[in-house]
Formats: sequence, structure tokens, C-alpha cells
Amino acid sequence: MSNAPRPSFRQVINTIYRRYDDFLRRLYRRLPRTTLLDPLFLLYFYYNRGLQMAAQRYARGVLLDVGCGHQPYRQFFEDKVESYIGLDFPSGREMLIPSPADVALPDVYADAHRLPVRDAAIDTLLCLEVLEHLSEPAQALGECFRVLRPDGHLILTVPFCFHVHGAPHDFRRYTEYGLRHLMERAGFQVVVVHRHGSFGAVLGLMANVYLFHHFFEVRRQFAVRLLLGTVKVVGTIPLLLLVMVVNIMGYLLNLSHDNPHFVVNYLIVGRKAS
Repeated sequence: MSNAPRPSFRQVINTIYRRYDDFLRRLYRRLPRTTLLDPLFLLYFYYNRGLQMAAQRYARGVLLDVGCGHQPYRQFFEDKVESYIGLDFPSGREMLIPSPADVALPDVYADAHRLPVRDAAIDTLLCLEVLEHLSEPAQALGECFRVLRPDGHLILTVPFCFHVHGAPHDFRRYTEYGLRHLMERAGFQVVVVHRHGSFGAVLGLMANVYLFHHFFEVRRQFAVRLLLGTVKVVGTIPLLLLVMVVNIMGYLLNLSHDNPHFVVNYLIVGRKAS
């Protein structure tokens, strides 16, 4: 007979909520990121369109995706290049926890500050939502410039109005001017800068992220967490409908009020001169 202590009521409730949140995350991974039920719709709706445009215009030859993660954007690029190589930093987690069979893993594990690639070997570089997580971004951009062939392109994206993520390795946010400065100091010619989302997208995205991801989680008192957690479990469908309404309102406001001072995300393309 086991002598293991029985879990407390608090531990049981915390386990139930954690498993429910895991279930919601798995559900969202199976849905298209541009569904109106997704709290991040107002990010991905504009972001995906921008990446598809960049892939069509600038992707060619050998492509290196620096900080690729599970390569969620590979589908936009792989039919436009000769080879697609995913590179990411070894976190150790992938060695301990097996990934699902349908999840892509990096082809190479390495540090973006020291790319294990010879000079002028790559035609197209991707650096998507990575720069804000790097301790020495100028060094990493210098490495990107080194491994890129003349006339090759770096396609880079960063968030601007977005919540802290990947803590404690979320170091900074960049304006268009800061991005241009970094790219030009590394040697790149800036080809284009695109703003993704404006005032309505920022408002809607922040409201949905807080409502669905943070309002129910950042509570120290167990009684409050118990109450809000129960509301979340019981009220998931109404919450999702509210998320959809906020997405629609944010999109319509974005159409009617384009303000360059409010930006969800930037896409910048740099070229290495021949």
C-alpha cells in the first residue's frame, strides 16, 4: 500500500486548471492562426500576409531560418527556395520531452551570436520574432551579414506593441528607426519596412491577450484564483465569442484609423550589397 500523501484540495484544483489550459493550447495549435476565435488573430492576420509577400519577393536559393522553433512559417518559403535549414538554440527541453510526430524540429542547434556557417554561404536569412530575445542583437545581425551571399536578403520581424513573452529572455522592443539603425550598422541596405496592424489591432490584441491569457492567471490569493478559474472553465464558449467580437471590432477600427504611431509588429528586409 502506498504511503504517498494525498494531494490537497488546492493542489487538485491547480492541477485541473493547468490541464485545462494545456487542453486549450493544444486546441489552438490545431486551429488556423487566422480564425476569429484566436486571441492572437489581430497579430497573425497581418503578420502572415506580410511574410507571404516577403517570401514571394525575396526568398531564393539556400534559406537559413535563425531561431526557427518548430518552423511554423516554413510553408510560406519552402517551395520558393532550393533548401530550407532550421536553426535554433538548444534549450535542453527537446532532449528531455519528446515532441509530437507532426512537430518540426530544428535541423541545427546553435547560437545566433555564433552561426556555424561559412562566410557568404546563404542566399536568404529568416529571423522571425527572435531579435527581442537576443542579449547581443548587433552581434547576431553581424553574423547574419557575414553568412549571407552578396545580393542575398535578410527577412526579419519583431513585435512592438506586445506583451512580455519568453521571460526572462524578452529584452527589448524596437521602433522602425531602431531597426533601421541596427540593420545599417551591420552593413545591410534596408529594402523595405512594413508595419503590421495599427490602432485598432493594438487595442483588440492587447484586450484579448489580457482577457484570455492573463486575467485568470495572475492572482496570488487562492480563493480568487478558484473563482476566476471556475468562471474560465464554465464560460469558455462565451469567452471565445467575446474574443471574436473584439477581433472584429479591432479589425474594423484598424481599417478606419491607420495611425503609424501604433504598431503591433514590424517586418524589415535588408539586402547585402554585391
